Amino acid sequence: MINEPTGGQLEILTHAQLESIHAATIDVLWKLGVKVWEKNALKLFKDAGASVDERTMMVRIPEELLKETVEKAPSQFYYYGRDPKYRLMMGQKKVHFSIVGQPVFVHDLDGKIRRGVVKDTEDIARIGDSCRNIHHVSVGTVPSDVPDDMHAYHVMLINWKNSVKTTDGYNYGAQMAAETVEMASILRGGDEELRKMPTLLGYVNPVSPMQLSRELIEGALVYAKYNQPVLYAPEALAGGTAPVTIAGLLVQQNAEVLAGIMVSQLANPGTPVFYGTVSAAMDMRTGAAAL
Repeated sequence: MINEPTGGQLEILTHAQLESIHAATIDVLWKLGVKVWEKNALKLFKDAGASVDERTMMVRIPEELLKETVEKAPSQFYYYGRDPKYRLMMGQKKVHFSIVGQPVFVHDLDGKIRRGVVKDTEDIARIGDSCRNIHHVSVGTVPSDVPDDMHAYHVMLINWKNSVKTTDGYNYGAQMAAETVEMASILRGGDEELRKMPTLLGYVNPVSPMQLSRELIEGALVYAKYNQPVLYAPEALAGGTAPVTIAGLLVQQNAEVLAGIMVSQLANPGTPVFYGTVSAAMDMRTGAAAL
């Protein structure tokens, strides 16, 4: 069973607008730079030819290095579910839908709102598995009846037991990333099979403005070693942790994403990556994220 939905892509910005964002991004990455809190990633940038201040952990990236590194990322790849016959083509302008990821509350059929538990995670995985227009089963709810530092392992196992579709990994820190890789390696039958069939989706949210955190980059480096995809998605807030204008926000998040993608490509050229975003505006009255 190969799941390949039809393609489609919104084109909101003109080519000239995209060029303006690109040019400003190059300026930001070279003149300002990005702060990289993870020492191994810092070394990767330095060895590649970026300007690195090891005291401040600031990395300034020249245009040519940015271009040649980002170009190593694949334009398309297959992403595999528990059943290796279920795969999603990432690329070719194809569009896939997922259930929402990591909500902590569930809304019961009787109208009650409460903390999610393992049974809810199981039920949501089954629902996602059965829905024709849902292609990816993310973390349906964070189960409150398992230890906080173990919920990722429980959710991965629950999703594999209750769905054939693709699901998330978890890359918060090197140890957790390595342990989720070990689980997926058992599922696939070995490390090499896992490398051939990317199965875990990691997430890195840059710390806006212009920082890459130690924990998530640690995990991203582990995932790069095993050829597992990582989605780089800032949650920059216009007027708070990013410029208030849409243009300024787009430039900043573009710089943050590209710096993250460079980490994966410097660690293992050709590692699959996603360009993501969950950026929004800050509510100026309350200071909350207007997501």
